[in-house]
Amino acid sequence: MTTVFSTTIESEGYELEQTVTTVECPSCRGCAIHRFYESAEGGSINAFTVIHCEQCDYYRERCVR
Repeated sequence: MTTVFSTTIESEGYELEQTVTTVECPSCRGCAIHRFYESAEGGSINAFTVIHCEQCDYYRERCVR
């Protein structure tokens, strides 16, 4: 976890979330890594999800918030 301090986000600080789990790869049905994380960019908190499979090299990242 990372704590972000900025007057445009929250004066007391905001703890960024990050979770990592394993999921089934949508491409090869193997074992893939799913990562959800938040990032402080330009005074706002953005949330991203990433699926990465090392078996078939599938990679997808998208902003979810």
